[in-house]
Amino acid sequence: MPTAALVHAGMEVRTGTKTAVVEFNYIAGKAAIGVKEGLMNQAVHQLLRLVLEGFTWFLKTIETLWDWSWTQIMSAFNMSWANLPPWKLVVGVIAIVILAALLFVMFRRALAAFGEIAAAFWTMAMTVFGLLFFVVVAGLFSRGFQWVVASVPDHFWEKFL
Repeated sequence: MPTAALVHAGMEVRTGTKTAVVEFNYIAGKAAIGVKEGLMNQAVHQLLRLVLEGFTWFLKTIETLWDWSWTQIMSAFNMSWANLPPWKLVVGVIAIVILAALLFVMFRRALAAFGEIAAAFWTMAMTVFGLLFFVVVAGLFSRGFQWVVASVPDHFWEKFL
């Protein structure tokens, strides 16, 4: 019966145009999984690309609806109102008054919502910068650890004894 078992398995994972290697090692009861070529960075970049594509679609949809709406509004005001019967003029004026009242209410709500949006944006920005700060500090600690491993002798304390 062997005293130490060794199992090594690996597989390639394709994400877009890049390939990463995922390794699994099992040596005497200790398992280790390693990912090469920054699979986490690829996942973050893919997530950001997906978010940007969704945001682009959202803005293009808004632009299309905006253009269609203004075309309809301009065509309504480009009509000849002088030749309309009185009841159609009354319907048009009532529609304009209702739209003006809705615009006023929406403006007041939008002004209040803008304050909340600005506060939420500020919170989001501070959260992102806090996360970025954490990652940079982790990178600095990792770089320091690599420096210690590479440049400090294994038994440096022996000269102090």
